[in-house]
Amino acid sequence: MLLHPGYLLQLGKLTISKVIGKIHKLSSGDSHFSDSIRKENSVLIDAASKLGIAVNEHNGGILEFSYQGKSSFLKTNITELDPAISLKLAGDKQLSATLLSRLNLPVPNCRSFHRKDLHKAEAFRQQLGGIVVVKPSRGTSSGTGITAGLSTAKEFRKAFFLASLYDSQVLVEEFIAGDNIRLLVIGDNVVSAVKRIPATVIGDGSSSIKQLIKIENQRRKSSREMPRLWPIEHNADMQLTLKRTGLTLGSKPKNGAAVQVKTICNGHQGGSVEEVTSLVHPDFNTMAVEAAKALGIVFAGVDLITPDISASPDDSSKINEVNTTPSLYGHYLAQNRAELRDPAADLLKYIFQNSSTMPQSDIRQ
Repeated sequence: MLLHPGYLLQLGKLTISKVIGKIHKLSSGDSHFSDSIRKENSVLIDAASKLGIAVNEHNGGILEFSYQGKSSFLKTNITELDPAISLKLAGDKQLSATLLSRLNLPVPNCRSFHRKDLHKAEAFRQQLGGIVVVKPSRGTSSGTGITAGLSTAKEFRKAFFLASLYDSQVLVEEFIAGDNIRLLVIGDNVVSAVKRIPATVIGDGSSSIKQLIKIENQRRKSSREMPRLWPIEHNADMQLTLKRTGLTLGSKPKNGAAVQVKTICNGHQGGSVEEVTSLVHPDFNTMAVEAAKALGIVFAGVDLITPDISASPDDSSKINEVNTTPSLYGHYLAQNRAELRDPAADLLKYIFQNSSTMPQSDIRQ
């Protein structure tokens, strides 16, 4: 079967991007991936120190936590808590949406298509009407391969081929407007909730958006104080976001003007967060815990989209995704530092307090 030219174009762009990334890694002796491991592990190590839990660092970023004869291994946000089948269920976006809807939990209208069924996918887009989101159906994280806010056939086809590079199944779903909230679930509780804000730069009256992004990325790279955000990377999401507002990378925003340069709000895409746990309506907490349990997940990041997280959910509030191995570090990046929670400590407490070998009262509070 001949491959569609659009698919080959996106494949070529991805290949070039990966080659450039490999060259950068070899020249710098580091990588974005290894930096992420250090960041995620750092909050666990700090939490263990506060709780009096011993830590042994092994090769490959694996951490061994020990307390009174009980040990548990973690690597960043990968734990021993969740069974492999639950990881597979949550990792399939179409299947997880189906399972949640069976329990009357609200999810966006969506459908998965094989990469060869572009025409069927286009027909579904037209059926949905309005703006849509396209993403790989399985096997990705951190916003990889996702394009949001698509309104034209040309944009849709490009996004479809991009997503198909990461999985043979491509998910097409309705775009839900509202705030994107990540609720971190551990067992029966939501231990932290953050509002995720897409990457934004502030104009200075003379620099182009491209220059402002470079300046901001340099600031983030050199920063030694929290919050230490991930860099804002150039991709198709950035191009579409700017296009929708009539801007380009060469545009020069007025002094003090805030310009949103991404639609995808994931931290790995350069977004920022605001701690909102104290604002979350109890019904949303219940919804998040129920969603995690529906997929058999103990440690989950439940993404909600809603116009108001402080009010009881209405028909426009949806569960966007349920993520296994959710980032802990991302919750420590909140701009409102006084409201920070300590989910890494909550995770370690849960792991050891739910062990039959350790009385719950032994953990330092």
